[in-house]
Amino acid sequence: MRKPALARTMVNGIFTKLAIRYPNQWKAPDPAAKPEAYESWIGEWSMVLAGLEPEQIKRGLASLPPEGPPNAHRFRDLCRGYAAGTPQAAAYALGMYSRPPELEKRALPAPDGAREHRKERSKKVAAREIAEMRAKLGVTPNQEPPEAPQSDDEVITSEYTDKSHFAF
Repeated sequence: MRKPALARTMVNGIFTKLAIRYPNQWKAPDPAAKPEAYESWIGEWSMVLAGLEPEQIKRGLASLPPEGPPNAHRFRDLCRGYAAGTPQAAAYALGMYSRPPELEKRALPAPDGAREHRKERSKKVAAREIAEMRAKLGVTPNQEPPEAPQSDDEVITSEYTDKSHFAF
């Protein structure tokens, strides 16, 4: 389900704050001179910031970077409390989080015996997979593995102890 776009008045307020904070760097189109371009910017930012709460917008405005104005996606990450380039921001962008961690509901503790149940289940899965590998290799569970040579010398001497291939 698509989140509703952020209100245009809210985006206008964000643009005003960015113009005040970055007077020489903020390059939004002039609404009087280019109304179509300005509306396009408003629409884009509204869609990118869709679903944000007013508290999150305040957080984003409070954490604006000193080096220059953010684009819409970077501002969204700031609103969510994630610095750009962090794993959290990347995970949020990929849709792995539905809300920022501080807004997520805390999980209840696991019921008694859950850890032991998972451990037993893991053992059963491992035993089944080992049995499948043995079947593919043609090895029975009680069969002894072949003995490996102890050293390189043993390998070399065992190759030349059979003299049948030296018959002249």
